[in-house]
Amino acid sequence: MDFGDGLLYRLEYRPDLDGAIEFVPEGARSEPGVIEVSKPKGPFGWLHARNIAGFVLDDRRWRNAEQWPIEVRRQYRDADPKGESVRQLLQRAWLAFFRQNPNMRRRLLALSIPVRVAGLPEGFVESVQAELRAEATAEATALRAHAADVPAAPASAQSPAG
Repeated sequence: MDFGDGLLYRLEYRPDLDGAIEFVPEGARSEPGVIEVSKPKGPFGWLHARNIAGFVLDDRRWRNAEQWPIEVRRQYRDADPKGESVRQLLQRAWLAFFRQNPNMRRRLLALSIPVRVAGLPEGFVESVQAELRAEATAEATALRAHAADVPAAPASAQSPAG
């Protein structure tokens, strides 16, 4: 597009920014350094712990990643909220949510910019992404290996093109 200012502009879909649409001069690109998530209803709020919701972990349904079942609250009542045991539990909760919600997993894995979520340790989202990416890579490798082991159907068994 040309607006008469001597610059050409383009409209671009950005899957790395959660599907944002970017309108910038030709050759330019917006590069936010870090995505900051401070509120459940703000930008990228789908990554806020209150929106990591409706998943099953250890045979219990969790409303969200902040409101833990009573048994979990009792177990972690005296734990340091920023300690390793709480971080591991939160990571298990996030992994359960994203494993059970393939569309949300795709959104998370498409992000390529560091994310900071209020109340979560630095690098938390990236650690969840790394584990999910490793699982996806292992699944893809297993599928390729399985496909290589399956013999092709004989030509006589294939249906004629029609």
